[in-house]
Amino acid sequence: MISIEDLKLELYKLPVEKLILGYRQINFFKPEDLEDEQLLYIQNYSGISLVNGKEGEWKKEWTAIATDEIGTPIFIDRNSGFLYTGSKEDGIWTVYKIANNFTLYKRYIEILSKLTEGRETPEDFRVNPIPEPIADAIMVEIEKNSSDCEIWYWELFLEDLWVDPNEEQI
Repeated sequence: MISIEDLKLELYKLPVEKLILGYRQINFFKPEDLEDEQLLYIQNYSGISLVNGKEGEWKKEWTAIATDEIGTPIFIDRNSGFLYTGSKEDGIWTVYKIANNFTLYKRYIEILSKLTEGRETPEDFRVNPIPEPIADAIMVEIEKNSSDCEIWYWELFLEDLWVDPNEEQI
């Protein structure tokens, strides 16, 4: 099991506190705030625990390390070491595995962080998209190490999600 203290040390080693590529964003929790950031997931506003061992509920071994641009958590299962993202609908969490361990996750963040300059806003990204050969090479690297993960998650960081409101959409 990965301890909270070890996880804090790993968060200190990340190359960025925030990753922004066009519309996509990851906001990493500050290591010193990691435990406080868990409250949103482990208890309701009345202080009642949301961790009860039922299928689809937040699990005690899950620790959120970041959120994306809309507040969706990115979390690690401290027993398995797998990283996930997920959403909660009608009280049930649906989770998607995005990395097999923190070392790989950190590697993917390092790769993406090198692409952020000049692509910090959706408009910047549209004007300066990631060249297809670079995006393809990144995806080959990710797929090689994460074949049983949700590859679409990483593809979204490399795509231009900008939609011209004046163009007819199909």
